[in-house]
Amino acid sequence: MASAGFHNSESIRRLLEFTVEQTLAGASAQIKEYTLGLEVFGRQEAFDPRTDSIVRVQARKLRERLLAYYESEGAQESIRIEYRKGSYVPHILSALSPEATPPRSIAVMPFLNQGPGSENEYLCEGVTEELIFHLSRVEKLRVVSRSSCLALRGTFDDIRSLGQKLNADLIVEGTMRQSGDSLRITVQLINTEDGYHLCSGRWDRPVSDLLAVQNEIASVIVKTLRPHLSPTAGNSQTVDREAYHLYLKGRHFWNQRTDHGFARAVEYYEAAIQRDPCFARACSALAETHVLMAAHDLEPPHACMSKARNAANSASSLDPKLAASHSAMATVLATFHGDLEHAESEWKRALELDPSYAYAWHSLAVFGYALGRLGTADEALAALRQAERLEPISAPIACDFGFLFYFARRYPEAIEASLKALDLHPSFSRTYIPLSRAHAAQGHYDYAAQICLEARPLFRGRAYLGQLLATLGHCYGRLGKPDKAAEVLEELHQLALQHYVSACDIAAIQVGTGQFEDALESLRMAVKQRAFWVISLPVESLFDPLRADARFETVCDLARRHSS
Repeated sequence: MASAGFHNSESIRRLLEFTVEQTLAGASAQIKEYTLGLEVFGRQEAFDPRTDSIVRVQARKLRERLLAYYESEGAQESIRIEYRKGSYVPHILSALSPEATPPRSIAVMPFLNQGPGSENEYLCEGVTEELIFHLSRVEKLRVVSRSSCLALRGTFDDIRSLGQKLNADLIVEGTMRQSGDSLRITVQLINTEDGYHLCSGRWDRPVSDLLAVQNEIASVIVKTLRPHLSPTAGNSQTVDREAYHLYLKGRHFWNQRTDHGFARAVEYYEAAIQRDPCFARACSALAETHVLMAAHDLEPPHACMSKARNAANSASSLDPKLAASHSAMATVLATFHGDLEHAESEWKRALELDPSYAYAWHSLAVFGYALGRLGTADEALAALRQAERLEPISAPIACDFGFLFYFARRYPEAIEASLKALDLHPSFSRTYIPLSRAHAAQGHYDYAAQICLEARPLFRGRAYLGQLLATLGHCYGRLGKPDKAAEVLEELHQLALQHYVSACDIAAIQVGTGQFEDALESLRMAVKQRAFWVISLPVESLFDPLRADARFETVCDLARRHSS
């Protein structure tokens, strides 16, 4: 109370003193908003917290000043006083406690395009992503992912409810209007607890100043939150306006997560790098795109994983502190090269650089467990739950709870998780794969086949289509319907005449129809081609009929080592 931040603020001193003393006296149950209004702030008995926000506003200021105190004058304190969001009861903790000083969380909502037409929508997306990128490099600040914010855009009128859904203390909202070569950007930073506007601003600049404006906005937000914080340094940006706009267009298409979107994203990223070979973030984004194209079975692994590795290496050499490039490299090393030791090191480095990077937690959970690098399913689920906390509205993360439970042979939980994911994201087609396979693993082949048939219209591209067809053909085979299984197998063969099809999917149907020798040969081919999902062979239940054959175990060993 004698520190610089408190000694001149009598009302905040009273709030701190009253709540701490009540807690130490065992009377924390009496610390309510109404009581504080009367006892601390001198309001009358007619005080109504719904219309008078004095307690909420002063509590917010108290939290801010405590944060500043413990990072300046009180940095060496062994005991810390904290107030959690939604409560006026102080928590008194050891400074060494992992609960002490939790990072603040901020969500950047997609900027609204107020200009005519939608041709510049990518600029709004670009400003949103740039702010997320800059803020994610600030220590002790957790940034909610873009996908979660996008999923909730326009669904909440109440800022408090939006904050609760995103688990965010702060919300950034903004608009953009382009008129010719001029831009007008407005931004406001809002506290989700009380709706208080911490800062707002308007920038009128030429389009050519977009990069500088984004840096200014991020700087204003950071200074408002905690003046002593500064973004991590790194040469990840570009000064080439055209390269930057190409990068933004690439992000626009990448976020679509479709066959066409990935292909266009690669085109734009490569064009951006051609204009500015030192543009680290474009290199990193290109690496992630090639990795995801391999995971979606859109291209032969040899064709895209070597490109992913080269792009990730370029990004890391230009800016060693880009978490995304380390995460992409980890996946390449683990799934394509079988270099698990170095893959673990890269995942660890990515999470050290950015503990809020959900995709690193996500890929570590799914790929790490399939490769046997996470000891138990519970450890993998813990990593995936961390990804979910960072991206609470992510369809891929929600889906992969189903996959993890399925890989762990916890089939009822896989079904429950898949249904929960479909409730949130009914059109996310990939979720039907763990749902149908979990039913098939329990012998419910007819029901699993029906799920595949109902889901088929949702697969509008090639992404994961092979896995759905593999499940359907396998179930037909196990049901004693070889003709129908053969039809599905023929569909895969026809697809393979024009596009890449994983030999793992062919093998799954052959196992279902009892063609074990052909299935083993297909799996050997998959390992030779380094098909992405051969990593799941040791935990994939569709191949259980082969497990008594020592040759299958040999194939699994080859898959783990990725040697032919």
